[in-house]
Amino acid sequence: MQPADGAAYASTGGGYMRIHAAVVEGKSAIGFAWTASGQVGFDAKGNIPFDLKAGVGFGLQVGPISLIPLVELGADAAAGGEAGAYKVPAAFNVGAGGVVRLHIYGPVGIEGYGGRVMRGNYKGHGNAVPAENRIEGQLKISRYGLGVRFIDYDTARQMAGTFGFAF
Repeated sequence: MQPADGAAYASTGGGYMRIHAAVVEGKSAIGFAWTASGQVGFDAKGNIPFDLKAGVGFGLQVGPISLIPLVELGADAAAGGEAGAYKVPAAFNVGAGGVVRLHIYGPVGIEGYGGRVMRGNYKGHGNAVPAENRIEGQLKISRYGLGVRFIDYDTARQMAGTFGFAF
């Protein structure tokens, strides 16, 4: 994590284990869509970030491309690290996002996600985080995903690799 002010408690490095699904139901061009994901990770200062989210929307499938706009609910935090490490207090969040998926061949595909969530704000907490911008991308091969994740917490930024199961 890198605080926006570049303070000494910045942390670099880390990664996430991830379980993720983004699904458009049915075989028609337009259908009900849903997403769910859970992630837990670590950073170089011992923080343990976690992120849970679920969303619903409608998906559009055009050939090998799926577009899935979503309304999402979730919860996240980053804590437990060394003294002085940047922390993100636990909070519920609500927001909007979207998934774009390109099916390349057979079980291989590329998926991107972007979204903005508004978080519950703990008054008086030194690292209160009112909102997040999220950008994620992954290469999917069969049921496995390898990707990168970027979060702008408005007060800090985090970039991490991801590995996990994708449905």
